[in-house]
Amino acid sequence: MFSPSGFGAAFFSLFGKDGPAVHKRFQTAFSGCCLCALMSMTGFVVAGDAPAFPSDPVAWINSPPVSLQQLRGKAVVLWFYEETCPRCRERWSALLEMSQKHSGDPMIFIAVNSGNEPADVRGYAESLKITWPIIADVGRSFEQACGVDQIGLQNITQARYISSDGELHDANSGKIEESISKALLLAAWKLDPSEVPDGLKDAWRSVEYGNYKAVATILKKSLASKKEDLAEGARKLQAVIKKSVTDEFDAAKSESDAGHNWRAFERCQRIPDHFSNADLPAD
Repeated sequence: MFSPSGFGAAFFSLFGKDGPAVHKRFQTAFSGCCLCALMSMTGFVVAGDAPAFPSDPVAWINSPPVSLQQLRGKAVVLWFYEETCPRCRERWSALLEMSQKHSGDPMIFIAVNSGNEPADVRGYAESLKITWPIIADVGRSFEQACGVDQIGLQNITQARYISSDGELHDANSGKIEESISKALLLAAWKLDPSEVPDGLKDAWRSVEYGNYKAVATILKKSLASKKEDLAEGARKLQAVIKKSVTDEFDAAKSESDAGHNWRAFERCQRIPDHFSNADLPAD
């Protein structure tokens, strides 16, 4: 096996008096490469762009499909679990209680089941009263994209988190609260919940997590309400949606200006679907 120290004499003979300095820089680079290789072999995840979530509605339990764009600015905890393990089943009560403690924080918990059919995943969720969105990752493609070693009886749980900037990070499933604290560092609400009347809290949460389709009817009704607090709350939520639409159009224009026409087209194509029933710019 090669060793950077074994090249010391060669560096000295090639670079003369500068040999030791060049050799030291080589050792640093060599060590960095070894460290990266070790991380890859052990499945450790270095921060990088999170992979896209499945878009097929069949792959989602307890939720319509969710995209990374919808969750931008929020913290996301991903919990990969093994379905047949009795110890995994026992942990769910504490996990659900923990997530409830963070119900007032700008974050979402998503469970990921790898290798099982959606019907089986749904039955499991119902039996344990799991309310989190669950990805039924039948082909294990999402698991692999997240750098997770294959979940099974020899590897019953793993966790990752996605920070507010859309980057994927490793998490310790045994000390998940530590990862939650890191994930929440820059996460924020689009609209302070204190500004939202109780009658619009569900609509507000849907808007925060990008489920705009679910709120069109109630917002239209609330805007016409004689109750000023409801009408004002609806106007604020409409403003959040309008800003989100504008941000998407601006992002598409930036992609186009940079010569990424296909990515610009894809963004524009998603807008009418994500913001259906919302007022969209004529262009």
